[in-house]
Amino acid sequence: MVVPGVLKELLSVHSPKDSFYVYDLKLLDRAYEEWTNIFPTVTPYYAVKCNPDPEVVRRLANLGACFDCATPAEIKLVTSLGVDTSRIIYANPCKHPQDICKLPTTFDSVGELQKIAMASKDGADVIIDRKSTRLNSSHANISY
Repeated sequence: MVVPGVLKELLSVHSPKDSFYVYDLKLLDRAYEEWTNIFPTVTPYYAVKCNPDPEVVRRLANLGACFDCATPAEIKLVTSLGVDTSRIIYANPCKHPQDICKLPTTFDSVGELQKIAMASKDGADVIIDRKSTRLNSSHANISY
């Protein structure tokens, strides 16, 4: 919980027209611990795009989280905090060929898979998540 005195201090430094976030990183610690206790065999991948604040990413890295990065800038942020690339996946639905790297990569279409294959001279790890529905198992309802 954020102590009211801290909020008063922040408001005295920032004018009300400024926007800023107040994080309780201990809450993040508790949420991560709860996740790992409930799902001990599931590795969480934090989507950096939802909040790329370096302190949030650093805290999650120190807790042992892995990262879902959608841009080269997100990959750079995560690796600059000392996270090994083995804990990162590159998950952008429309990648630029020059951005495709040796990280495990997701794809959302056959065209993206072809782009990954053409850009990866040494090959890339590709993550396939095949989902279908019982109501209609047509090819249109399958994502990769």
